[in-house]
Amino acid sequence: MAGQPGAIRAGRAFVELFADDRRLVRGLKRARARLKAFGASVRATGRQLAGLGAAAAVPLGLATRVFAGFDDQMRAVQAVTGATGEQFDRLNAKAKVLGRTTSYTAAQVAAAMLELGRAGFDPSEIETAIGSVLSLARATGIDLAEATNIAGNTLRSFGLQANELGRVADVLTAAANNSAQTLTDLGEAMKYAAPVADAYGLTLEQTAKALGALANFGIKGSMAGNTLKNIMLQLAKPEVREQIEALGVAVTDSEGNFRDLGGILTDLGKAMADLPRPERLALMDELFGKRAVAGGIKLTAAGFERLNEAIDHAAGTAGRTAKVMDSGIGGAMRRLWSAVEGVAIAAGEALAPAISALA
Repeated sequence: MAGQPGAIRAGRAFVELFADDRRLVRGLKRARARLKAFGASVRATGRQLAGLGAAAAVPLGLATRVFAGFDDQMRAVQAVTGATGEQFDRLNAKAKVLGRTTSYTAAQVAAAMLELGRAGFDPSEIETAIGSVLSLARATGIDLAEATNIAGNTLRSFGLQANELGRVADVLTAAANNSAQTLTDLGEAMKYAAPVADAYGLTLEQTAKALGALANFGIKGSMAGNTLKNIMLQLAKPEVREQIEALGVAVTDSEGNFRDLGGILTDLGKAMADLPRPERLALMDELFGKRAVAGGIKLTAAGFERLNEAIDHAAGTAGRTAKVMDSGIGGAMRRLWSAVEGVAIAAGEALAPAISALA
């Protein structure tokens, strides 16, 4: 077989390869270069596909996180208020609508609903009151959660129903924005004054006027609340009423109820106007006591027509003021981001069932 032509060619090829392997090496190098280029191409394609997948996943992941945050807040609302399925659905829808159409996000609206729930509002009351709370916060420029607490506490202190929270928001806005105090100051004053004022027989509006007048004299916050509370408590004492009535000023009406506090103090100021200063000051001290004498002195001479006019015609104030506050570029941007969040919530909600099942 060694003499056959095929065997001779194979032997020659072996000898040539053994003696000179340059052609083989060149071939192997070309093959390696092609293989390397193919591998690089495959890796680049993989990176591109991964990048496209990541780019597609980013908005979906963001939408899921936004919806999860909102959903967590609303679940907390449901847990605190005990909202049934239908009640919860109504609150959920309300939060989404307000989130899309106001300068507050749906998550912020849900947080405000939670604060109202913790204050004892039931689901239907929250649904009724939440819009007014948003207007109050924007109109007075304070944190939404704080505005919610102030409005809720004031409403309860005067024994008002949830459907009157709009009135509360309007009066608080008018009082805060037309006197030398913030809504925070006014809310702090209301903590101390409102329960006693309600027992005395003062309306929300009358109390706000008195606290606004005190604020204009630099007496604000808890100091104003305690001052007004102590004045009312002093007027309840029989010996104090006798002293005031001896000056010709009626403290009670024909039915035995307290007259309007502003009217009593105004009349008292006029009755003491002709007294010498030392005697007038000593009488004020006797009437109002050390803790309230400064406020009593000022309220007997107070005359803030602009403040009184604003509170007397407060209806719609919170909504109008909030609209003005949101009319510039800042408000436009807030509404834009609220709308964007609304889109993200809708996308996240659509993805939620599949993601929950996968998780």
